[in-house]
Amino acid sequence: MAPWRLISTPRILRSFRWAKYLIPLLYILTNLYVARNGYWDGSTEYERLQCTQNQSLWKGPLASCGLNAELCTPFKYGMEPGLQYKFRCPANCIQEGRTFLPWQVGNTTAYRVPFAIGGPVYRGDSFICVAAVHAGIVSSKTGGCGTLEWVGSHPKFDSKLSSTRSFYSLDFDTEFPINFKFVKKGHCNPDLRIVHIAIAAICILFVSLRYMFSHTAYWFFSIMTYGFWTIILGSNPPWTNGQGTLPEVFSLGMGRFMPFMFGAFYIYVYAAKPLCSRCFNEYAIIPDAESGYQEEDNNDSNELENSGSDDSSVSDETEMGEENRPQRRFFLYPKKVCLYCFGFGMGVLENYVFGYLPLDRLTVTDLNDQSGAWLTFILLFSMIFLIIISQTYYFYKMNKFKQYFPLYCMQALALVGLSFLPMETLRVHHYILALLLLPGTCIRITPSYFYQGILLGLYTSGVARWDFAPIVETSVSLSRGSALARAVDPTFTKIENGTIYWQNSPNDVFDGYTLTINDIQRYIGLSSQFNMTEWIQSYDPAGMIRKYYVRVAAAALGKHNINYSGRFSDASVYIP
Repeated sequence: MAPWRLISTPRILRSFRWAKYLIPLLYILTNLYVARNGYWDGSTEYERLQCTQNQSLWKGPLASCGLNAELCTPFKYGMEPGLQYKFRCPANCIQEGRTFLPWQVGNTTAYRVPFAIGGPVYRGDSFICVAAVHAGIVSSKTGGCGTLEWVGSHPKFDSKLSSTRSFYSLDFDTEFPINFKFVKKGHCNPDLRIVHIAIAAICILFVSLRYMFSHTAYWFFSIMTYGFWTIILGSNPPWTNGQGTLPEVFSLGMGRFMPFMFGAFYIYVYAAKPLCSRCFNEYAIIPDAESGYQEEDNNDSNELENSGSDDSSVSDETEMGEENRPQRRFFLYPKKVCLYCFGFGMGVLENYVFGYLPLDRLTVTDLNDQSGAWLTFILLFSMIFLIIISQTYYFYKMNKFKQYFPLYCMQALALVGLSFLPMETLRVHHYILALLLLPGTCIRITPSYFYQGILLGLYTSGVARWDFAPIVETSVSLSRGSALARAVDPTFTKIENGTIYWQNSPNDVFDGYTLTINDIQRYIGLSSQFNMTEWIQSYDPAGMIRKYYVRVAAAALGKHNINYSGRFSDASVYIP
């Protein structure tokens, strides 16, 4: 029998030489077609909204909309009851329509929950898309569009189960001045992000099976491109300052794509190329007259053996006998490809995979505010620490520890130095974490394929969705528009003849006070008292409202000519 030949890829894949040029073309054409016939169809009949609050409609909690909420659209433009508004929502709004800053609702605080208050009449500051999902007007899987109608004052809002029985709306047991209800469901193209994800998954898997070890550079930059544009157009598109049209999103993506690829080149040189480019020889078996096969020489593939390691977990090949080694190595090829692609997919789709974890940002404030955040952080940190220890051990066994130890020492010193910068907070974003850890995945052991894949996906997701966010940020940028906690929190002291008093504690910056009633700012000034009786007589002369939630906070105004507030007090209940 003639000698046989076993190489790195099946014959059906090896014959597709045209695939190197055809797959990128098919990816571009299919994604553009899906985008133009999906959420990015160019329709202007409905206004595109985010899943979270829309800054043009309602800017945020409590004092964010200004005195009497005059800075928010329903009041700013005099939207009378009965006026209708057409809107369009993307997919995945149950998960992405959560509050990512504490949002006060009566005597409670909503944080990291879908923000819809009431139903079928919803409080005016509810996230419209979340309320639409709650009412069954749009789908959380494919988005949709509809029409709402602004209504006037509503006495109370009960918590109700959504139409899909997936979440409850929030409760608010007193009056709110502007609200809305849904009139009808609209007709528009769905958000086909699942199709974008499926197209990318097929292209990435095919390119990886065919070119990962034979044409590593082509494979690497191909999957980086596919992953990046899948996020931009489908799985987690960034929000633009305009109308959210396809040209705007494409322009925003191109602005991030070039620096993203420069970072990808660094990753390729120091992580992907050492892991994959020379592995082709590990799976190539060439004929031999005596034994029927022989392995090509590959000094790098035997690094662990030369270093004296006999650990079976180091390399899957070290346990193989001469009799079954070629066949075993053939099946190791798709296993490592699948590990890499699976990890890469987890990182690219991190908003789906990790989005439900009770962990937002790695800051002490966020960890304290979210229930279960510290436990999640400890578990993830422990897992990462164990992986680092494992990778360090194999670096030592391969005699590469001295080569990479100075690099990580410099990284650690840089992070420590940045953490001590005055008035700055260290922020290790997705892409920064990936760039720090990726060089530690360059050793050719099976777990490295999964680790590198997931870190590569996190880098792609972080840059595509959030751009190159700074590694240090000020407290103002971290506040997300919420109140700053740099003042002594004022507290209510007494109520006398319908007038409420609070502790007077001004300082050089916070020289005044702001008061909210039922979650809308009703007073801002220098006085430390407020006559509730007079205000109620002008606001509700009929005496229909039987409960008021009152909060107070220090405010910056007067000589500084600025307007921001400190942290609001807990809600106190005033009953006329």
